[in-house]
Amino acid sequence: MTDNSVKLAHDLTKLTISNSHRLITLDTKTLYVNIAILENIDIARAQLLKHNDKNTTEQICKLLKMALQQNYFAFQEQVYQPTKGVGMGSPISGITAEIFLRHLEQSHVRSLLDSKHITFYARYVDGILIIHDASRTNPDAIAQYSNSIHRNLQLNATLEANDRVNFLDLSYQSLGTAPNLKLTSFVNPQPPIPLSATYPTTQVNINLRHTDTTLTGCSISPSIMTDYTMSGKPSFTLQKTINSQLPYSTN
Repeated sequence: MTDNSVKLAHDLTKLTISNSHRLITLDTKTLYVNIAILENIDIARAQLLKHNDKNTTEQICKLLKMALQQNYFAFQEQVYQPTKGVGMGSPISGITAEIFLRHLEQSHVRSLLDSKHITFYARYVDGILIIHDASRTNPDAIAQYSNSIHRNLQLNATLEANDRVNFLDLSYQSLGTAPNLKLTSFVNPQPPIPLSATYPTTQVNINLRHTDTTLTGCSISPSIMTDYTMSGKPSFTLQKTINSQLPYSTN
């Protein structure tokens, strides 16, 4: 999982991209309502047993089950309880979804990375960016495999258009000459995750605006960097964060 656009850009600098590499994004359709509560508790139990005794693990799982089954919602003065899925807006739902997705990544995605069919994989909440080797696989095969991982999950694939795809608040474009990958700003029509949202803090979105950056091999060279915001925080806060994280100065 990637935390934000800055970390994602750093990760991309470690890649060597050739002309055979293509880009694809996947969006998970209605994630929360398709999480199987009992199955997810079993996944959490297996992880908890690695660090806790059986009694402690079972106590945590009972509390988790109790919390997840309180998935009521009100609509037009009527109260409903869905037959599946976790509650929208619940503080525990984001963490539960993360446990579920990380389990699927560990059991199904790692092997694709090891086989080199997929060169790069990054996920932010329920959105996925993939760079794959077109000489080894194709977008249809990736989409078909992704939708076969779990019976409850459906992922919508978005292919390159003019060698470009959008992910988070950046647009990624293959320049056609290895190993260059160009990143430009993309104003996502979806609003950013606010700081007050019930997501893990590392998933709070960082918005980058008016950025034109080219990744060349293992170096990153900025050309324009202005008007940074961090979910409502002053622009200088993020500017200082970037200066402390990136291997160059933005002054």
